[in-house]
Amino acid sequence: GLISEDEIMKLLSVAGQGRTRIFFSGDNVLNVLDARVVQRGSRDLANMKVMIGAMPTESAAQRIGQLDTSNSIFIVGNRADLISHVIDRDFAALIITGLSDGEEPALPQRPHSTWIICSPYDTLESYRRLVLSTPVSEVMVSTARTLPPDATIEEAKEIFRSTHQRGIPVLENGRLEGILTRSDFLKSVKKRLILVDHNELDQAVDGAADAEICEVLDHHRFGGVTTTNPIHIYARPVGSSCTLIYQLFQKNEIVPKTSTAFLMLSSIICDTLALKSPTSTEEDRTALEELAAIAGEDWQAVAGEIFANTRALASRSVTDLVTGDLKQYSEFGVSFGISQIETTDLDEVGQLIEPLRREMKKLRSDEGLDWLMVLASDIIHARSVLLSCSATSLDESLNYHRTTDGIFLLPGVLSRKKQLLPEVLRVLRENAKAKS
Repeated sequence: GLISEDEIMKLLSVAGQGRTRIFFSGDNVLNVLDARVVQRGSRDLANMKVMIGAMPTESAAQRIGQLDTSNSIFIVGNRADLISHVIDRDFAALIITGLSDGEEPALPQRPHSTWIICSPYDTLESYRRLVLSTPVSEVMVSTARTLPPDATIEEAKEIFRSTHQRGIPVLENGRLEGILTRSDFLKSVKKRLILVDHNELDQAVDGAADAEICEVLDHHRFGGVTTTNPIHIYARPVGSSCTLIYQLFQKNEIVPKTSTAFLMLSSIICDTLALKSPTSTEEDRTALEELAAIAGEDWQAVAGEIFANTRALASRSVTDLVTGDLKQYSEFGVSFGISQIETTDLDEVGQLIEPLRREMKKLRSDEGLDWLMVLASDIIHARSVLLSCSATSLDESLNYHRTTDGIFLLPGVLSRKKQLLPEVLRVLRENAKAKS
């Protein structure tokens, strides 16, 4: 069973309502009262009523007459009149209080079957201890709900919501492994987080700053992430994080399922633009071909299907276009963001210039950025258009052809991380150097 504060408090509160009942165990009472037994009675281990003889003899006798004495305990000081009356009425147990060492109780000399227990404590303290002599088996919840170690936190919360349990025993194969209590949910427990396809907290999920970073798997440049403990880092300059994931499958001698292999090869196709991106490497090609073999697919046919189904920009909201693939950075005292849009027709971008600019201006203000850029890339013809929204004239130093204010043509540019970002960092580095 399970015992918590609730069960203890229920025992103590019931003791003050109406006629107190306790589960009487002679040996328990002797231990709790530091008592000596004058006579062991014939009744034990029973739910009994309790009466205290703290009143005139006539009043006590009247109330005794209303009790089922065979199932009752009487507590009284060394009063010969009441003691004799209790024995005559055949109480189950008599506790005589306040007897010092060597002091004898005022007992009548006639046979009886009542427990006679002498307590060194006064009546009030003897009564309090008597209640606390109740065996745990009478207090415990024997129908407590339990959980296995691999149960979810949500399952535990549901038990706490639907029951009055203050604790949940955690059992594995019938063995108690631990106790989960309500107060455990107040403890600060850090989530353990692996950063995949990024290594900067600004790009991580909400709450990542409070999590324990235990591993990084990435193919981007490394920013300023710091960790409390040494961690595993797997990083290589390849075109897709899924290439790295597949390499870890191989390292651990695990063959991915067909469906997993298909997802990974699709990701490599998208990340490397079917190996046309300047970020592509032979490692990406090897991973793509081997995953295609596992998935039983022609990866070039898959690439054709993916790019044929690239959504028209007009079918997406302007907010989605600007924020859907936004990555934020902070370098040289400047906070900036770069979002990338992939399309098969740059003419679509030309029709959305003004709406995109309005949304970029709003987003830059909302996010508190100094500089916001949107790179629109034609994945078929390997060219891009860059839209820039800056609080200063930082974009004037970009080595790209400017068509109008804040719009640049970038032939041959498809990669944000390998082509655009290094140029942006060069501008920021030179700007910081000029200021200093």
